[in-house]
Amino acid sequence: MDVPVDVTAGAAVAALVQAIAAKEIERPTGEEPFREALEESYCRAARYGLQAQLVDGNGPKPAREVARRTLEHLVERTQSAVPEKRRP
Repeated sequence: MDVPVDVTAGAAVAALVQAIAAKEIERPTGEEPFREALEESYCRAARYGLQAQLVDGNGPKPAREVARRTLEHLVERTQSAVPEKRRP
């Protein structure tokens, strides 16, 4: 199934997408990866999942490392937007 199974999961996915979009909007001009590199990473991720080597910065990095670093950055970014009493 391609859709979240409940409202909470749907809200979490929407928040993740919004945070990633905001992060990308703030990226300095000139740091965008080449389209071919993105397409290659996409294909690798689809084929190998978290065992893939993704193009990130200066070369290939393990998908788990890229995902972990991205999520850590997003958590740092969004902590100030979440009221303290609602944080886990």
